[in-house]
Amino acid sequence: MAQKRYKKDGKVYDIVPDESQYLINLTLKRFVNNPDIKEFEYISAFESCERAYVHEKAKELGLKSKSRGKGLNRAVTVYKRDGSTIIQADAVIPLVRPSRQAILTLLASHPVTNKERQDLLPITERDRSFPPEASLRETNKNQCRLHNGVPIVPPSGVNNELLQFRKTLTIWPMKDTIIQAINSHS
Repeated sequence: MAQKRYKKDGKVYDIVPDESQYLINLTLKRFVNNPDIKEFEYISAFESCERAYVHEKAKELGLKSKSRGKGLNRAVTVYKRDGSTIIQADAVIPLVRPSRQAILTLLASHPVTNKERQDLLPITERDRSFPPEASLRETNKNQCRLHNGVPIVPPSGVNNELLQFRKTLTIWPMKDTIIQAINSHS
């Protein structure tokens, strides 16, 4: 954990602990010397100063680095310039102004819910991102939004033809007794 600070260019920086520096330098050297590995992801437990140190060292070694995620899921991926899948994974799609406006209008009229956001996350981040209560609240909110906030009683699921047939069965007169027995023994 970084506790000491120093000033440079009028900004305050955290000092990266020696153990972290040693670990980062060692893993970067192994990564550079292994031609089979094209990218390496550091754990998400790094603090911001340690991630900054990874970016700095990667740049010194001629590697590219990228931070991904937010909060506890923030991680740094270092990759070699040739043959990495990160470049293909982050494709950039330039949008013309009308397309951008159409997308923004669509998102404004139908905002992305937390549940939808969670569904779009990679599986590793999905488990830690949202507490279960958040998805429950979102489900209730969606039901109200579907009906303009007015609660609606659903129509009865009874088919009249089927009901007439059920009444002809010999067990029909004992229906209430059976239901009471089930409820009392539950």
